[in-house]
Amino acid sequence: MRKDDLFNSPIESPRPDAAWRAALAERLKAAEEAARTAAAAVWALRDRFVAEEKRPDDWVTDADREADRLIRDVKDRRFPDDGWLSEESLTGTSAGAFTWVVDPIDGTREFVAGNPEHAVSIGLVWRGAAVGGVVAHPPSGTVMSGSIEEGLRPVPTTSLPARRDLHAGSRILVSRSDTAQSRFTGWPADVPITPVGSIAYKLALLAYGECDAVVSLTGKRPWDVMGGFALLRAAGLAPRFLDGRDHPMPADNRRLPGFVIAREAPLADRLFSAAQQQARSLEKNGTASRMPHSREPSP
Repeated sequence: MRKDDLFNSPIESPRPDAAWRAALAERLKAAEEAARTAAAAVWALRDRFVAEEKRPDDWVTDADREADRLIRDVKDRRFPDDGWLSEESLTGTSAGAFTWVVDPIDGTREFVAGNPEHAVSIGLVWRGAAVGGVVAHPPSGTVMSGSIEEGLRPVPTTSLPARRDLHAGSRILVSRSDTAQSRFTGWPADVPITPVGSIAYKLALLAYGECDAVVSLTGKRPWDVMGGFALLRAAGLAPRFLDGRDHPMPADNRRLPGFVIAREAPLADRLFSAAQQQARSLEKNGTASRMPHSREPSP
């Protein structure tokens, strides 16, 4: 697919009546405003945040909490009956016809380290489908958004870190954490990979044509991927989960399996086979922290 073909290419709506389309459009506009405000707040705190480790090498900062509060305020003020699921305010989880699935900073580890590969992510879920989403990049102020009704909203991506090098070959993005923890040891040499922080950010780059594929060997929580999955659905793309099954998008704290998403079918097939083999090897060696078939909720 050419990059020029990315925009305004929505897929079939799960409920294409005028009232539902209007409701989705209103929420997408509000989510854009919320993500933009939250991203600006995150960036303003970049040199004066307070960080703490929730678990070893799993960070949370006051910037995460401030972004979470700003987004929740917009949701509660504009759509008080909508559901809410956020990494930083799980105690406030609730269900609604639409559910806002939020990661106030996806890539907090990168944010703490001064790496620009982090993002604010908001996904709108309706009946098990990611129907709209926003991924905002605090360092540049870029806001990427779209829905299954409108397609992707055009936005310049030339200032984004880790974007495509037009002189390079296929660009396949993977997790910095998975790479650092040697989960890609033994990966096929003829399928070169590039580590990039924040899964939401990687998925947004893919949706906007700034890479060719994303591979995630390990499972993700809904807030990690929902904004990015919605952008990909707006571009006519969808994940292939490594357990070989289809999965509804959860509006609760259930983990989704590892997955592959690629712009072209032959590359998707090649990556899917390689990722499944890699996941089996990790399971056999006991080096995967969470195997792709796992779906159990957190305690």
